[in-house]
Amino acid sequence: MFRKIFVFVFFFIACSAFGQVPTKFTTFSFASDDTHNSPTIIFSGNGTTIQAYIELNLMVDVNDDNFGGQITFQTRFNLQADTYDYKVIPCGSGFLHIWKVKGVTFFDHADPTAPGNRLLTIDFEQAVLTSLSPSPSDIGQTLTLQDGDLADPRLSIKSDTILIGAGVDPGELLKSRDFAFTFSKARDPFGTQLIPLSADGLWQTTFATEGSFSATGHP
Repeated sequence: MFRKIFVFVFFFIACSAFGQVPTKFTTFSFASDDTHNSPTIIFSGNGTTIQAYIELNLMVDVNDDNFGGQITFQTRFNLQADTYDYKVIPCGSGFLHIWKVKGVTFFDHADPTAPGNRLLTIDFEQAVLTSLSPSPSDIGQTLTLQDGDLADPRLSIKSDTILIGAGVDPGELLKSRDFAFTFSKARDPFGTQLIPLSADGLWQTTFATEGSFSATGHP
């Protein structure tokens, strides 16, 4: 018993000395097929611009990796982004399409009369979008969009006043900021997979996907 107490006290003092006392992080997420009667995400693609807008349930968990702590909000998800620095490289028997992405995504409460309305804002400048495809001129069945503050110092995740009730103070989540979207079953409006791209990676059409999302940050 004494040994356990000693180890805990030593760990606490060591962490304090280096300013690394663990704090609980907050997680924001939504599940794939959350909209039930439509694709999770419908992208409007035009040149370098991709946009998405849909209503879905955003889960907020302030309880770190521990059990419980989740609160769910019905939200309007809005993504406005531009792709740049496109590359396509051989990868196994297929091709890996890679873009850098800058933009912003908002989560607003679905009830326009909710106080403050805005829940979460994520700004990013050097996110990476990838898609593995059998074709050098089409995106594949899946895509991922991801970013983290160690690779993108301009990444910011800001919570707004409406999240106080969920235990998230308004302001920027300053430490260990990251997010990732996973998109599956990508298809064009006619249900055809393999979405066409121009030779320099410009978007040629609207397309839909199922998708999930997770982001974390320390206050």
